[in-house]
Amino acid sequence: AVLPGYLIQHAAPGDARGPSHFAALVTAYLLLGLIGFGFAVIARTVVTPLAVLFITPTLISPRLHHVLPGAVQFLPHEATLSFLGMPANPPHCLGHGSGALVLLGWAVLVVTGAGAVFVQRDAGS
Repeated sequence: AVLPGYLIQHAAPGDARGPSHFAALVTAYLLLGLIGFGFAVIARTVVTPLAVLFITPTLISPRLHHVLPGAVQFLPHEATLSFLGMPANPPHCLGHGSGALVLLGWAVLVVTGAGAVFVQRDAGS
């Protein structure tokens, strides 16, 4: 799904983004997919992770920017934008590498939690 979108977006002549940007997009989508997968296993439904991953950047994050601007940068969507070099709030953003590490941390945390929940709740029955 990433390749056709990337080709359409960057088909303009003179676009300076290269293979490294495409690799970053694939990595970001993979890690966000793992976060969604982990939420789905924990919640036992696909609706909850979709709601969480939609509501967090659209409703919760803008309100938190006023209260905790330094903490918002550590949410998965903000870390992804920082990793891709498109931060929503440049004064309060992570660097490229830090964004990747935070996003990876979220993926590891949620997938590990999902594995633990699965083993305890579903595999143990």
